[in-house]
Amino acid sequence: MVECLCDAVEVIEKYRDRIRRLEDDIQAIEDAEREEKELRVTELKANKAQNMLEHREEILARPKRTWFQTHSERMQDVGL
Repeated sequence: MVECLCDAVEVIEKYRDRIRRLEDDIQAIEDAEREEKELRVTELKANKAQNMLEHREEILARPKRTWFQTHSERMQDVGL
């Protein structure tokens, strides 16, 4: 019985050590993924700004969006 408990403790310690060693690697991977996401978002914003500069006149020439119902008409339809 005591021998069995000693074996279990050794196995637990072995996996605790393994987890501790992997924690740094996992943190590094998470940091890299976070940086990649920030880079993607920044690139999207830069592309949007570039498109706004290149196509400014086109964008401003588009007709303003209009709703087929005003806010008060919608509220009447809903019954509020």
